[in-house]
Amino acid sequence: MSDLFQEAGVSLFDLSAKVAVISDILGRVITQRQSEYLKDVLSLQTHKSVAIRRKVATNLAKLTNYNPEIILSIQSWQQKESDRPTWLALEATLDHLNRLQYGHDTTLDAQVLTVEEALKILKQTVGQRIFTIEGEISQPKDFYNMIYLDIKGTQDNTIRCRLLSLYLQQINFPLNEGLSVRITGKFQVNNKSSLVFEIKTIQLTGQGLLLRNLELLNNKLTAEGLFDPARKRPVNTAPANILLIASNNSAALGDYIKVLSERRTGIKVYQLPIKTQGVGAEQEILSKLAQVNDLVLEYNIDTIVITRGGGSKDDLFVFNSEQVVRAIHGLSRPTIVAIGHEQDVTLSEKVADLRASTPSNAAELSSISNNQILSTNLHLYNQALTFCQERVNRAGQYQQNNQILVQRYFFERVNYFKQVLAESGPAMLSLIYQANEYLDQNLERTINQLQLRITNHKNAIENQYQLLASLQPSNILSYGYTLIRQNNQIIAKSSELDPSAKISIQFQDKSVEL
Repeated sequence: MSDLFQEAGVSLFDLSAKVAVISDILGRVITQRQSEYLKDVLSLQTHKSVAIRRKVATNLAKLTNYNPEIILSIQSWQQKESDRPTWLALEATLDHLNRLQYGHDTTLDAQVLTVEEALKILKQTVGQRIFTIEGEISQPKDFYNMIYLDIKGTQDNTIRCRLLSLYLQQINFPLNEGLSVRITGKFQVNNKSSLVFEIKTIQLTGQGLLLRNLELLNNKLTAEGLFDPARKRPVNTAPANILLIASNNSAALGDYIKVLSERRTGIKVYQLPIKTQGVGAEQEILSKLAQVNDLVLEYNIDTIVITRGGGSKDDLFVFNSEQVVRAIHGLSRPTIVAIGHEQDVTLSEKVADLRASTPSNAAELSSISNNQILSTNLHLYNQALTFCQERVNRAGQYQQNNQILVQRYFFERVNYFKQVLAESGPAMLSLIYQANEYLDQNLERTINQLQLRITNHKNAIENQYQLLASLQPSNILSYGYTLIRQNNQIIAKSSELDPSAKISIQFQDKSVEL
């Protein structure tokens, strides 16, 4: 008999050999199904370690097919075995080997088992084979780091399945209701005799059907007018408060905040975290969107932004959900949606008031930049200054024209009455002189009153002009204020100042760099 364990420096019959060493070599033999060492492995039935004996008993079937000599050896071992779990493992092995030979159970025909023993044998028997099953996903649920779902057949028969989150990380598509898949794994039996299929791998087989359903949904929502450009609301170009709906610690969140902060200061961004892919993502997104309209009122939100980074089409598919699209349609503020890359267009983006190609582009569309605001303000100031100058010039011209008209009117009337009185004869001369003196006095007084009113109007306009001119940046700087810039950006708060970079201080007369 060859000594399998010599290479590890131990002997099969060396009772002082470490259990861990023997277990490690035994595991390698079982994993590689090295049946040539079957007799060496069977010799471990007398080992003092219960763990070693259980491991051998549980895995014997992997090293042999039906063999009368091996059957007798296992039965002899079973009669001497004192450990009940090891005895049950040997019973399951005998049952398996006999079914391979005879096609039915002969060993258990004469056995009377307890419920626990029967369940143990059932678990070991059913759980040894790997099955591949095709069907349609039904009722997926996330529960304690496991995904539970049903696989439904063509006649509505179902198999209850579960998938550990460890294997979920290897799947690149969402486990949506109605998706056709192919699963591979083993059946498991719990202590209540419930049968569950434990999934090890899952592959998509019905993507074409999924895309056809997406096209039908797109046509349905288009016919209802959800994507109509006429219903889209204009987005505030200079918002004070933004509600950002994105996944925590995601690249999309970082890109959006980075680009927005570089372009514009003074905006408050409130984040509402969501799960953007995987089982349970749709339910979480719907739950969070149901809160948005209340948050809009509470925080006086101007613009809502929904974004996530790139991924496969399957990763983004939750944003093609009809319920998610309708929930976005029901938001009470203008909404910007940026999902995936530029070439990816989801139904959520089509229903939004404004679609952005990437999270960075969403930040650019959320608000104009500080430089644009300064440029707009300067343009408006110049327009106001030009308007006031025009009004002052027009008032002066109005004053001059009125004075000429008044003088002409009174001179014409005086000359007219002089002519009439002159024709009336010498008797009227005294009356003419009196009227002339009266008219001259009233004319002078009227002219003085008009000039005074015009002067007062002109002074009021000039005062307003002076007040407007005093608001120019150069005049404000003359009061002792200064303007600090860093990296061509105006520094409004001490927290925005980078102590390691140069700054530029602008006084009334010149700028100084420090």
